[in-house]
Amino acid sequence: MGFGLRPAGNDGRWGPPTSTLDWCEENYVVTPLIAEFWNATSNLFFILLTVVGLFSVHELGVTEARVYLSLWSIGAVGMGSFLFHSSLWYETQMMDELPMIYGTCISVFALLRVFPETNRNNHWLALGLFLYSAAVTAMYLKLNNPVFHEVCYGIIAAILFLTPAAHIRHMNKNYPQYSDKISGLWNLYCVAWDSGTSGISVEDCV
Repeated sequence: MGFGLRPAGNDGRWGPPTSTLDWCEENYVVTPLIAEFWNATSNLFFILLTVVGLFSVHELGVTEARVYLSLWSIGAVGMGSFLFHSSLWYETQMMDELPMIYGTCISVFALLRVFPETNRNNHWLALGLFLYSAAVTAMYLKLNNPVFHEVCYGIIAAILFLTPAAHIRHMNKNYPQYSDKISGLWNLYCVAWDSGTSGISVEDCV
């Protein structure tokens, strides 16, 4: 079995696609084992990021479950996305897209608990995010409409993207002892924002 370019349009090892999405990348042109080679293998970065992150927080002595759950959720999305883009099965598509919702909700929960004054009413926050995830799951499995998933994911992702900006403002107002770090945090936030939006644009073109 070689890794030379193959004719596009064959069904490869996993048969015809059963997913509701088939991205612009030609299928099985690199290897018969992976439908969308570049889309699939790019997710290995997120798996590696999870491993490095888990090792790092362990070395730092971090004990909060929210940190570990956030990292594990990144790995789960990376693995699910790898399987989806490798096979283009409906089942693996759900293993990619639903963990995106769950993982982002976990990250929102973790992010909203950064400051002592915001680390309150956690049960209500957790319940709300759980109900959101459950409702999206039930409706998406019934509707099978990728646009529905994109909208629901966009809502929770927007909260995740905008919360750090609110945190930086909160920190500037309530923690003056860290005022010398505010400009650096804003720069980091802008880089993360630009990287995220650029990544989405590139993925749409792949």
